[in-house]
Amino acid sequence: MARRKKILQRYCQSLNAKQELFKSKMASLSISDPVHNLFFCPIPKIGLNTWFRIFYVLSDVDESKKKSVMVSTKGLKSFQKQVRSLFSTHREAWEQLTDGNTYKFTFVRHPIQRLVSGYRDKIERCSYSAMLCEWLEASYGDTSFPSFLQYLLSRQRDPCKLDIHFRPIYCNCQHCTNAYHAIGHLETFAADAKYILVQTNLSHLIPESLLTTSYNSAGTKHNLSSKSTLEYMQEVSAGIKLQIFEMYKHDFKLFGYSDQEY
Repeated sequence: MARRKKILQRYCQSLNAKQELFKSKMASLSISDPVHNLFFCPIPKIGLNTWFRIFYVLSDVDESKKKSVMVSTKGLKSFQKQVRSLFSTHREAWEQLTDGNTYKFTFVRHPIQRLVSGYRDKIERCSYSAMLCEWLEASYGDTSFPSFLQYLLSRQRDPCKLDIHFRPIYCNCQHCTNAYHAIGHLETFAADAKYILVQTNLSHLIPESLLTTSYNSAGTKHNLSSKSTLEYMQEVSAGIKLQIFEMYKHDFKLFGYSDQEY
């Protein structure tokens, strides 16, 4: 964790305070738990649902309901809404963020793997936005991954206005202006989550079976096809790749990721 924070601090210090990183807004999904002195800034496609389950277990809901969430959760949107209703509002979360007694954490992920995950989950089967799929068809002839990246690049002047599933990570949690105690990585999710729970003296409340995500080392989900992030990127031209790397460069540099493998 110390190395990750050092990388982030070093990059933030190298930037002009007027740059967009310092203007990003706090994610509206933020969870503030004053009982356990926790503040979590969640980002879609980075273990968000697992952390919502963890917070649900930490809440004061009936114990029988807590047991059910350890098995499965149907209707994720309604479940997320329910969890958020159990904790502080966005405004109260902001106040707790500045409280020196609060343990603040967030999770990040390799930018390209996150884009592929967002594409597969939201665009590939057109289950998220029929309007966007129609727009891709009309503008680029199909809804392929290269067409999706071209769509993102058409919005590169203000990437923080993209859909929350596709916008750069730095747009969400004000990483350069807030001192997070821990910056977890999805690639080491279980170990990082356990570290946070130990640091906050909460590990005895959360079963280790809950500290899992559907992520695997190929950057894909277990419940989808075996096509890897690398295979998706092999469909993309070198020119488009370079533009995407530039568009998400702050995420690479803030969190110590490399674009060389793609």
